[in-house]
Amino acid sequence: MQTPEVLLLNFNKTLEILLKSSIILEDYEIEENLIRIYKKTYLSQVFFNKYIIAVSGLQGVGKTTFLKNLYDLDDNILEPNIGRGEKIPVLFSENESIQKPTFSLTYFEKIEQKTFINEIELSNNEFNKKAKNPNDRDLYLEIKLPYKLLNNSTASFALLPGFESSNEEFQNILFHSLISSASCIFVLDEMRFADYRNKNYLNLIMEKFSSANPIFILTRADQSEDDNQELLENFKRQYANIEDDRIIIFGIGKEYKEKYLPKLNDALLKYVNNNFNFRKVQLEQLNKIIIESRPILDKIEEKLLNLKIENDFRNYEVENYLKVLREKIESLRKDFSKKLFSNLNTKGGEAKDKIEEYLYKKNWLDIIKDKFRRKFKVHKELEDIIKKIWNEVDSNNISLNNSIEDILLLNGLLIMESKNKNSTENDKLIKYESVPTNGW
Repeated sequence: MQTPEVLLLNFNKTLEILLKSSIILEDYEIEENLIRIYKKTYLSQVFFNKYIIAVSGLQGVGKTTFLKNLYDLDDNILEPNIGRGEKIPVLFSENESIQKPTFSLTYFEKIEQKTFINEIELSNNEFNKKAKNPNDRDLYLEIKLPYKLLNNSTASFALLPGFESSNEEFQNILFHSLISSASCIFVLDEMRFADYRNKNYLNLIMEKFSSANPIFILTRADQSEDDNQELLENFKRQYANIEDDRIIIFGIGKEYKEKYLPKLNDALLKYVNNNFNFRKVQLEQLNKIIIESRPILDKIEEKLLNLKIENDFRNYEVENYLKVLREKIESLRKDFSKKLFSNLNTKGGEAKDKIEEYLYKKNWLDIIKDKFRRKFKVHKELEDIIKKIWNEVDSNNISLNNSIEDILLLNGLLIMESKNKNSTENDKLIKYESVPTNGW
């Protein structure tokens, strides 16, 4: 039996093919809906294939500051307030082979009307700009760091956008990223703890993520008069079932780091192991997304069916035209051949009679018999007489071009434009009209 990860991989491959092929549908709405679904399922694939610890909370509570302090990052990386309005996850991944931070972006790229997922390296400055202002085709940013805390290239922290209620699609991505993570860290501060939005968010966390054993970080202890002790007591009072070692006080400075870092290491080792109950929540969320994709897939199927019917009809119609056209060409060929020979026979017979009559009247037969007398002169005179008689016959009969014109007009296939008075027979233009489907 295939694992959910394998099934998800196959599903995403199908979505990728559909997305690349959607150009033939010429339907912007279908393409956008496919991208919306693919964003979620591709993030699930990335998060399932790595060990992701999501870092989330309200905007401005210190999530970015916490992760930067954890890895001793310079101030010019993820500049202050970068989390405000952020719309895509930022992965903090450790790699044994690198010595300094590197930056990248994974995004949807459109090449020749086909959409692909691509990854590009960014400079520090480009990374900061993209984090401040991502577009709707960006999937996630990533900072690759030397080994420090996780010491595992398949594990990452994921800095998620701040929770807000104003953007539904934005929050769908946030919620989906949380569900897809192996575990989560929720960040809050003293000032926002009493905020109703924070309470709603915490209640959601307790409802959906309690089985994931989330870790709670109480930030800005260095700005608090009592090092967040009052915040700690209030939090414990409201959420009494949370173990003490899952609540960690964080502040800027060496003395705070010496306290919080060992506690965080112990909590990660103890609580980030994914359990069966949270795994069930993840698969239920994934199933919802696949069900959500069903109407889009049905619409694609309907569009493809319509295209097939349309193309089949067009192919039948074209074949029908070609069949009738072939029959008419053959008919024209026979009519032309018949009229051509009739024309030539008529003309030839008249010319023969006139030549015989002329020769008889002029007594040319007696002259020709005298083979020694004015041989070449007589030959030339006879040739001129025959040509003259032939042309006289031609002027009294239908020309070959007129014969062709009559045939075409009678069959209704082509319409000859009226001749200009100054144009010659060869200057006639032929204009193709639409071919009738019946009545031939």
